[in-house]
Amino acid sequence: MNKFVIGAMKLEAMMRYTGAGNLLIVGNRDKAHEQALRAGAAVLVTGGFDAEDHVKKLADELQLPIISSSYDTFTVATMINRAIYDQLIKKEIILVEDILRQFLKPSFSKRMIEYLIGTVIRMKQCTAASR
Repeated sequence: MNKFVIGAMKLEAMMRYTGAGNLLIVGNRDKAHEQALRAGAAVLVTGGFDAEDHVKKLADELQLPIISSSYDTFTVATMINRAIYDQLIKKEIILVEDILRQFLKPSFSKRMIEYLIGTVIRMKQCTAASR
């Protein structure tokens, strides 16, 4: 998933944020489910609601997931955010040297190594800033 979209606005506005590779998190809004699928997004239906049969059929045809959760939208978004945060913490335990050892071969130039180190440092800074 590229982006998580909370469907808490009018349908037209919601669709501006929803596209292929996204996950739309929304309650019992059948038109939103359908349009998100047509845009190439997966759908997570919150509040214990279920999608209409024609929407499930569309999801099958497009080979996109549409799932239901008994939790409300806020709780689902919080759980996803927490899971991402936990993954980022685990990733920080890996040392730069651990990553670079996999790539350090005679064919790698000094410029490539500096680029890799810079990328890892920027990723770590972004992770720290997001906390």
